[in-house]
Amino acid sequence: MALSSPRHFRAVLNALKFSGAQRNELRSLTDSEWKEILSHWGLLRLTLPLRHICSDDLPNWVRAQIDENIADNAERCRRIKKAYLEIANALREARVEHLVLKGFAQWPAYMQGPHLRTQTDIDCFCPTEAIFRARDVVCGLGYQWHEGLKPKLTDHLPALEKQIDWQWRGNHFDPDIPAPVELHFQFWNEASTRLRPTGLEQFWSRRIERQLDGFACPALCEVDAAAYSALHMLRNLLVGGLTPHNVYEIAWFLHTNTDDAAFWRKRQELHHASLRLLEAVCFKLAKEWFACRLPEDVEEETRSLPTGVKQWFQTYSHSPLIALLRPNKDVLWLHLSLLESPSDRRSILWKSFVPMPMRPAEPVKHWTVRTYGIFIIRAISRVPHHLRPVPRMLWHGLHRWRSTKNMGRRI
Repeated sequence: MALSSPRHFRAVLNALKFSGAQRNELRSLTDSEWKEILSHWGLLRLTLPLRHICSDDLPNWVRAQIDENIADNAERCRRIKKAYLEIANALREARVEHLVLKGFAQWPAYMQGPHLRTQTDIDCFCPTEAIFRARDVVCGLGYQWHEGLKPKLTDHLPALEKQIDWQWRGNHFDPDIPAPVELHFQFWNEASTRLRPTGLEQFWSRRIERQLDGFACPALCEVDAAAYSALHMLRNLLVGGLTPHNVYEIAWFLHTNTDDAAFWRKRQELHHASLRLLEAVCFKLAKEWFACRLPEDVEEETRSLPTGVKQWFQTYSHSPLIALLRPNKDVLWLHLSLLESPSDRRSILWKSFVPMPMRPAEPVKHWTVRTYGIFIIRAISRVPHHLRPVPRMLWHGLHRWRSTKNMGRRI
């Protein structure tokens, strides 16, 4: 782990490594450091598996706090499943097909147990031609767009939430926190990333009925679920929203399924090389952070990554973790290294300097002075946060350019 990363960050990740785990630093954390871990949402979700694996290495009061979180999380999971079953029944009655993404649909491949995996919302995918029918069905159950939910340029419609009388009480695992519903209409956003993996449209036709704890739901088949988990992680990495639990879940899956030769053979058959390339980036990051095992074929894919990507891993593999406390744009160099078209690189580079303002959550039929004003204010408000890391980004870019140039001379 990079020396510049905070000690308590290192302690948690090192303790959860699948090989060469180190717990001495975890045992030496102070109460103030533990309080920071338990209040930081980026790390807090890792404390649930940490309690399961490193119970004897945690202070008594920390174990007690995490046990409360696990109990609350289990109740929250129960309520989310109940809400989903209501939605699934309504969609079935309306003859709207769907499948579940992420969340409980990942059990048991990506977690030790459902109670040890936090779920904040309900993600469902529907084909584009049915997406607005699905939205109307969900809205008919009392869900609607909530002004407090920030719309983003993503792969789904604006999140829908039931309007209930709830207030934040400082508990991230509060079972009463509303669970928004996100209706996805695509598995990957090519327009925003300029990355174009081939074959994602086949995911829908390969969907299966997944048997879960006491109920069943339509979901991605196993190999496509692995690809989607990797794409979800990559998207969070590229837009700056990656959290350690995204990486840990991938590492758990890789470590526990490395010896499943049939699975990896099927992946090789079904997934295009352009998709496997993006998966390999995520699998390599999972190994870098959590020292998980990888099958030999995947190891070979990581060794065959583009030179710029491998160079990024050598220098910046822990920058996304550091960015949880100190924003940086080091992931930009990874993104640029994955692009082949100069026009795509220019587009992504331009976005890193000039952030696009948030679009309205719903189409604006008539732009007024007021709506223009809100749009402009939102754009201006994002500029300081977006530009603060730019000087450091430019310095690192110059360093990368010099390194690449020197490498070329040696060759």
